[in-house]
Amino acid sequence: MRYPSGLELRRYLKGFAEIATVLDRNFLARSPFPASYRVASGQGLRVIKMWVGRWRRGVRVLILEDDPLIALDLQAILENDGHEVVSVCDSLAEARGHLEDGFDCALLDIDLVDGKSFGVATVLMERHIPFAFVSASHPGEVPDTLRVASFIAKPFEEEAILRSLEEVVPGG
Repeated sequence: MRYPSGLELRRYLKGFAEIATVLDRNFLARSPFPASYRVASGQGLRVIKMWVGRWRRGVRVLILEDDPLIALDLQAILENDGHEVVSVCDSLAEARGHLEDGFDCALLDIDLVDGKSFGVATVLMERHIPFAFVSASHPGEVPDTLRVASFIAKPFEEEAILRSLEEVVPGG
């Protein structure tokens, strides 16, 4: 598989006037298309339109998840949707070390090997950084002060993650 050329993109996007304007040199130079959005089927138009729309509003995300397979899944979901994963942390200590990384929001597992993520969530709340819990824990375990955060139950659907991201970061 290969990435589509600028000419191919223009052909596919003909008729989509609302997004054709983003196909300028800057867009093509800065944005290699992720593998899952390669134009290889009849759905190419819809997929490119969706990708371009999300590329324009990508969000920088920190992931705190101790299960490497779930962390990879979250990272793939976010990156395929045009977002940037700033860091994937598997412990509270590592997450605390990345709190200054300049991210827009965070996805936090509650139960980690070295404790619960409520302390990190509290710091994020104090800094006005939006976050969502992605956990197999019961939502009732979340302290009252943190219940304003979105809660995504595991196992999760890709759309639940993306919908939550749009809720916690408007336009994200």
